[in-house]
Amino acid sequence: MARVVQRQGGPPYLVVTLVIIAVVASVLAVLFYTGKDKADKENARKGDVNKKLNEKVTDTNRLLADAIGKITGNAADDPMAALKKADVVLAAEPVEDYDNLALAVTKLLAQLKDEQDEHGETKRGLKESETDLKKKGDELGRIRATHEQELTTVKGEWKAETNALAEQLTAQKKQGKLIEEEKGNIIKGKDLTIAHQMQELDVLRARIDALEVEKIRLLKIIRDLKNTGSEVGGLAMRQADGKIIKVVADKDICYINLGKKDNVKLGLTLSVYPAKKGIPATGEGLAKLLVRNVNATTSDCRIVAGKADAISEGDLVANLVFSPTRVYRFVIEGEFDLYNEGRTSPEAAQKVRTLIEGLGGKVDDEVSITTDYVIVGEKPPFPPKPREDAPRGTWAAYKASKAQYDHYFAIEERAAALAIPVLNTNRFLAFSGFVPKRRLED
Repeated sequence: MARVVQRQGGPPYLVVTLVIIAVVASVLAVLFYTGKDKADKENARKGDVNKKLNEKVTDTNRLLADAIGKITGNAADDPMAALKKADVVLAAEPVEDYDNLALAVTKLLAQLKDEQDEHGETKRGLKESETDLKKKGDELGRIRATHEQELTTVKGEWKAETNALAEQLTAQKKQGKLIEEEKGNIIKGKDLTIAHQMQELDVLRARIDALEVEKIRLLKIIRDLKNTGSEVGGLAMRQADGKIIKVVADKDICYINLGKKDNVKLGLTLSVYPAKKGIPATGEGLAKLLVRNVNATTSDCRIVAGKADAISEGDLVANLVFSPTRVYRFVIEGEFDLYNEGRTSPEAAQKVRTLIEGLGGKVDDEVSITTDYVIVGEKPPFPPKPREDAPRGTWAAYKASKAQYDHYFAIEERAAALAIPVLNTNRFLAFSGFVPKRRLED
């Protein structure tokens, strides 16, 4: 399976680390060179001072040597040796001519000592500056060494990361190439699969066309069979379920030749038809019966509609839904007026469904080739289309009514195409022998 490879960029913290280290090194270098510049200037200043002091000391030594030479009468190259000799001379009896000279020499010696002390302080300060400068140089050297070591480490890591990324990029390119090749193979395979499926689709279409032709041929055969000798489709083809074997007219009861062996149940309703004329197209019979007792091979019935003297032994009995040998399939559509009140109700449709299922029939939702009968209620009126600015509820009600209207006539058209008998409310009641309770009371 092809996988999507996403190129990953190098880690940003590596560049940030390099920038931080460079900034720190630059700051330290500025601080170092600024301090060094100040130290150099201070050392130069102290060097000038020291030079001047040395010149003064030299001048003083020269003056001292001249003075000592005048005191002792001998010139001396070593000022210190001359001083010792002068101390011996000065310790002798002072001579009046040399009083001022001795005082001058003493002052010069004091001045020389002060200048030597100042020169010593300057040397000590210079030495301390040199020591401090050396410490700063050593510290800067350590920082520089650390910085160079860290920089070397970062460069190594960066190089390693770069090499790794380069290797990863190479691998990704290689993998991308493999993926492209795999995609190409998949596309080629899909193309072959699509071509094969298109061939199979053509074969299936040809089979569908052939089946459609066969379907039309079979539907024609079915229509011909259902319409043979019948003006109402399959209704006249049905044989009577049984016949009357005895009539007790004064008690409004009769007996039929159907019993438990024929799967007769209490409450079964039947229509009575004359033996010679059979079942008419309207389904209207001589009377209607209600089974009140079931024996093994016979059942006794109460006459609930019609007159007892209108029927006789040998007359036929039948129910559209009932059959001892098979299950009839029905489709119910629309709303019914079972009680002849001039108005329909959804509950009546449920009553028809319950009646059919109670007598052993099966109710389907749509018409098919297996449907035996379609029972329809009152035709729904065509709903008027509301105005464009009508409320949403008005439009919803219109769409629901329009859908109900379209479905009703679609059921009828489908039944007609399949030559399936379509019965309205009255014909269904006539063929089933059922009398609604309210009508029975009337």
